Amino acid sequence: MLGRGDHWASITLSAKQPGRWQLTWHDGDGPIGDTLRDTIGEVIVEALRDGYRYDRAVGPLAEMGAVLVQLEQAKLDLARIARIAWTVP
Repeated sequence: MLGRGDHWASITLSAKQPGRWQLTWHDGDGPIGDTLRDTIGEVIVEALRDGYRYDRAVGPLAEMGAVLVQLEQAKLDLARIARIAWTVP
């Protein structure tokens, strides 16, 4: 799961469109929206760009999901550093 304040997001295989991945946003009252992407990496990037951060993983693929989240976060961090480096005289 990914967290941002009192909101959290979950990543699952989509029941709506088999073969795709679903990112579902939640607040204290339950689900508040979702988006579908072709790969788990795409939904992780979507959540990280929206300000969510890795909180905890649950389920049979939890450890793999945690590693994927950390890898995608590292890629975004490297891209941010590269942009800063190119803008500094």
